[in-house]
Amino acid sequence: MLSRTNLDGTGNVFSRNLVRLGAGGGVAALTEGSVKIENWEFIDNTVGTGDAARGASLSFDGGADAVIKDSTIRSNADATLVPTGGLIYAKNPVTKLQIINSTLSLGQSFSGGLIYSVDATILIRYCDLLTGWANEFGGGIFAQNSLIDIQDSTMVENFAYYDGGAIYMRTACDVKDTEFTKNRNFGFGSSIFIGRKNSLEAINCSFLVNGDAANEGGTLYAIDAIVNIEDSLFDSNYGYKGAAIELSRDAQLTVKNTIIRNNTAEVWGGAMYTSVRSSATMIDTTFESNHATEGGVLYSVGSSRVTFTKVNVRGNTALNFGGVASLKGSSTFIVNQVTFTSNAAYTGGVVSVAENASLSLQNSELKRNTAKDFGGAVYIDTETRTEDNAITCATSTFEDNNAVAGSDLYWIYSHRFSFFQCTDSSSLSTPSGNISSSTSATSITAGWWPLSVTSGVSLGVLKVADLSALLASPNLAEIIAVQKLANDTELSRQNDSTLWPTVVIRDFYGRIASYDNGSSCTIQLVDRGEGNESFQFSPPSEMNVRDGYVTFDNARIFSDSRAEPYLLEVTCSLSSSLERSFPLKITVDRCKTGYQNIDGLCIPCKKGYYSLDGVKCYLCPVGASCEQFDISATAVGVSVPNRLTGFYLWKSRDSFLSSECNNPSTWAVGDPCRSVNEPSMTYRIQKCSKSQDFDKYWSRKRIFACLSGNEYYSCDTHTACVEDEVVGATTFSKTSQCLVGYSGVMCATCVDNYYKVSNGMCKPCFDPADPSVAHMTTLLSMIPIAFAVSAVVLVIYYFSDTSEKEIMKHALAAKKFQIYDSDSQSTTMLRAAKFYIQQRATQMMTQISTRIHRHSRRPRYLFDIVPRVTPMPAFRAEKFKIILGFFQIFGGFKKVYEIPWPNEMSRLMDFFSIADLNVVDTTGIECFFKRNYFASYRIALGLGSDSVSSHTVNVATPLRELWAASV
Repeated sequence: MLSRTNLDGTGNVFSRNLVRLGAGGGVAALTEGSVKIENWEFIDNTVGTGDAARGASLSFDGGADAVIKDSTIRSNADATLVPTGGLIYAKNPVTKLQIINSTLSLGQSFSGGLIYSVDATILIRYCDLLTGWANEFGGGIFAQNSLIDIQDSTMVENFAYYDGGAIYMRTACDVKDTEFTKNRNFGFGSSIFIGRKNSLEAINCSFLVNGDAANEGGTLYAIDAIVNIEDSLFDSNYGYKGAAIELSRDAQLTVKNTIIRNNTAEVWGGAMYTSVRSSATMIDTTFESNHATEGGVLYSVGSSRVTFTKVNVRGNTALNFGGVASLKGSSTFIVNQVTFTSNAAYTGGVVSVAENASLSLQNSELKRNTAKDFGGAVYIDTETRTEDNAITCATSTFEDNNAVAGSDLYWIYSHRFSFFQCTDSSSLSTPSGNISSSTSATSITAGWWPLSVTSGVSLGVLKVADLSALLASPNLAEIIAVQKLANDTELSRQNDSTLWPTVVIRDFYGRIASYDNGSSCTIQLVDRGEGNESFQFSPPSEMNVRDGYVTFDNARIFSDSRAEPYLLEVTCSLSSSLERSFPLKITVDRCKTGYQNIDGLCIPCKKGYYSLDGVKCYLCPVGASCEQFDISATAVGVSVPNRLTGFYLWKSRDSFLSSECNNPSTWAVGDPCRSVNEPSMTYRIQKCSKSQDFDKYWSRKRIFACLSGNEYYSCDTHTACVEDEVVGATTFSKTSQCLVGYSGVMCATCVDNYYKVSNGMCKPCFDPADPSVAHMTTLLSMIPIAFAVSAVVLVIYYFSDTSEKEIMKHALAAKKFQIYDSDSQSTTMLRAAKFYIQQRATQMMTQISTRIHRHSRRPRYLFDIVPRVTPMPAFRAEKFKIILGFFQIFGGFKKVYEIPWPNEMSRLMDFFSIADLNVVDTTGIECFFKRNYFASYRIALGLGSDSVSSHTVNVATPLRELWAASV
C-alpha cells in the first residue's frame, strides 16, 4: 500500500497475496505519486469480497501517475470474483495509467475483468489483454468517464455476461492498430460497447471471429455515441443481429476504407443493424459474403439513415428479404455510385423496401444479383405503407439479375403506391434495354367459364390432346371450339388435364402474374332474378392462386334450372388491402332428359316415369312404357316414353292443343296452372305440378301432349303398330312405327307388294324364297279375276229387263197365232249339265271307295246281307247356304272380337274367312295394280258405261219394232 510515496522497481514478483479488506492485492497507490513497474509479475493476487474490495493485483485511486511495462499480470480461473477490477483498478481524474508491452490475463470481476477505470486516463500500448471475465460489463476493460487510448494491442477471448465482451466504455476511446479476436458476451457489443454521449475512433483495427449465437448483437455496439472507423477489418464475426456493427438511438457512424466480410447474423443484419434515429455513412468500403436471415449486409428500422457512397457490395446473402439491405419502419437508404454484384436472397436480391422505408438509388450498377422469389435486384413492398416517403431509382444500370418475377425490379401495387419506375436507367440484358419490372397482382380477368351448366354436374371439361379421336362425336364443332380455348394461356392454365372455371391474375403491366402466391377468389350470387330459385356454387370456400390462375377445381352449381341466367360476382383478394371483382352470368340448363332437378341434383326418373325436358318426371302416358335399366341393373324411368305394340305416335289434334295447352284462358277455372305466369309450358307445368289439384286437371295424356305436341293413338290393326326397338329412341316416322308391310298414319295402308285382307292385315303378294310359288300365285289369281268378270256379266244380264222381253216374245207369238214355249234352250242345257256333273261325281266317289277297300279284308255283314249303295243325294242350294253361313260366321270372329287368339285358331279363322267370297281379298288385287280412289273411279265409270249401253239396247229395240209395225 502506497500513500504519498513513489515506487520504482524492476523484476519483482507478487504471487498469491490477499487483501481481505481494501484494494490492491499486489500494490495499492492510495494517493498521488509516481509508480514505475517494469518486468514485474503479479500472479494470483486477490482481494476480499466486500464493497471496498477492488483491484485484485493493482489499485490506483488517489491520482497516481503509474507506468507498467514489460510485465505480466494474471489471476486464475478459480480466483475469487472481485467486485471491480479483476486485475487493475484506476480512479480519479488525476490518475494516469500507462500499460506498455505487458500481458493481462484471467482477471475476474463483476465489471472490468482486467481493467476497471472511472474518471482516469488509460493508455495501452503493445499489450495483450486476454481471457478477462466480467459478470456484468466489460470482460476486458470497463471505462466510465475515462479516456482510453489503445494502440498496437490485442484483446482475445474476453467475456462479459452483459455488454462489452472486450471493452465497455462510457467515455471517449481511441483504438488504433488493435486486434479484437474471439471476444464474447450475452448482451451488446461482443468486442466494444460504447454508450451515451461518448465517442470511439477505431483506425486500422481488426475485429475477427467475435461473438456467437448467444450474442444479442454487434461486435461493435454504439448507442447515442459517435463512432469513426477507418482502414479496418470486420471478418467472421457472429451475432443475433448486426454481427459486425449495431447502432441504436442517436448513434452516428462513419466508416471509410474498411472491409466488412464473412459476418453472420442469426436474424437481422449480417454486417450492420441500425435502429431508432441512428445514422451510418459508408464510404469506399467493401461488404463481402456477409449473411443473415434478413438483410445480408444491412437491416435498418426506425428512422435510421444509412448512406453508401462508392461502396463495393458483392456476394452477400439473406434467407428471406434483402441480400444486401432490408429496410423497414421509416428508415432511409441512400445509395450512390455503388456496385452490387452477385448478391442473393429469397426476395430482393439487393434491397428489400417495406413499410414506410425510403430508398434512393442513383448512379449505381446492379449485376448478377438473384432472388428465388421476387425482385432479383430491388423489391418494394408498399402494402403496409402509410406515408408517401420517397422511393427513387435513377441513372442506374441493371445486368443479368434473376428472379421468378421482376428480374431487376419488383414492386407491390397499393393505393398509395400505384406506379414506380427507374428513370433514366437501363438493362444490359433485355433486347429493348428497359429494365425487367414486375408487380404484384393488380387486376383480374375472366378466364374460361361455361356459358351454361347443368345443376349438380361437374363444370370441368377433359382436355383432349388428339382431336382426331373426337371426329365421330355428334357435337364435334362445339368440342373443338372448347378444346381450342383450353390451349389458350390467356384463359386457362396449361398442363392441366381438365379445364375448370378460371380467373386470370395479372400484374400492373397486364401480364399474367404466374408468380403470384397470395391471391384467392370466391364466387357469390348477386341477383336471383324474378324467381326464388335456390342457388349454391361449390366449392363455397376461397380458391387460392397457382401459377397466376385461380381455378375452381371440382366446381359444381346446385340450382334450379331456368332460361334466365344467374348473375354472379367473382371477387378476388389480391392483398390485404386490394380486392378486384367482375360480374359473371351463367345459365343453369335443364338436366338431361330422363332426369329431374331435385334440390339442385339431377336425379334419374323413377320406374314408370319420363322426363322430356330434364325439369320434372311425369307418369307414363297410355300407349307407352317408361322403364329401362341403368348400369347397376336398377329399373329407372326414361327420357322419352317407349311406344307399345298397337299404338301409333303422331301429332296431337290442333283442337286439343288449342283448348288444353296453348290457350290458358280456355282452361278450367280451378286449373292450378291457369294462374301461373310463365311463358314456357315446361316451367308452367313444373311450377303448378306441386298443387294438390294438379292430377285432377292434368291427365297423363294432356301432360304429354302439351310437352311434346304428340299423342299415342290406338291402331285399328293391333299388330300393325310395333313397339320401339330401342329405349328412348321414339320416332315420328310413318314407316318405322309399322310392322313390315304396313305404312301410313296409324299403319292403315299396305306397302307395295302387300295386299290387305278383310281383317285389316297386310299380306305379301309373293313368296320371295320360291319364284315358282310367285308364278303359281299369278296363275291362281287369274281364276278369281275370271269369276269377277263373269259376275259382272251376270249382273248386267240380271239387271236387264227380261220380263218385258218375255212379254214381247209372248205377244209376237200370239200375233202369229203360235204357241209360246217359255222354257229356253239355255235352261234345258243347264239342267243337263247339272245332271251330268252329279253323275260324274257319284262315279268318282265310287271309284275312290273301291280303291280304298280293294286290299282290305272283306267286311262281314249281319246275316250276310250287303247293304244297298246309297246314291249321292242331289245338290241342294239350301244346305250349301247353311254350311257357307257357318264358315262366314266362324271366320268373322277374328274381326268382331279383338282377342289374342292362339296361332292355330287364328289361321283356321283366316281359312274360314274365304267363305265370305270377298273377291278383292281373295284375289289380292293390290298385287297387280294399286287400289286407290282413281282406280275405283275408273272401275265404277266402266261398269256404268257398260250398263248404259245395255239399257240403251233394251229401250231402243221395242221402239224400233213398234215403229216397224206401224209402218
